[in-house]
Amino acid sequence: MKTRIVISCAGLWLLCASILAAEPSAQFAKANQEYAAGDFKAAIDDYEELVRSGQDTPNLFYNLGNAYFRKTDFGRAILNYERALALDPHHPEAEANLRIARDEARALELVPNRWERIFAFADEN
Repeated sequence: MKTRIVISCAGLWLLCASILAAEPSAQFAKANQEYAAGDFKAAIDDYEELVRSGQDTPNLFYNLGNAYFRKTDFGRAILNYERALALDPHHPEAEANLRIARDEARALELVPNRWERIFAFADEN
């Protein structure tokens, strides 16, 4: 009798664990679909929710970095590519995209804003 109870409890525990484990992957798939559809804001929200729930895989951070990159939020893109590389130092896509995001961020730093252009023009005359 005790053996049946233990086996039943173990089976129930495994069933619950598999259901709970499947839920984050369903949300990850949903976020990936939103990303593919061009809804980067919704994808970011879903990826961030997965991070808050304790999911920390290199691919999650890589995809989150890609979504931020597409929203031209290069700082957060760089952060998430670095998180992906901290978990998997040999993630070639994260390495490549990190270089690109850093280049884009530097390019933005080099573009003078409107007031800098006005004052630079005034100084020349």
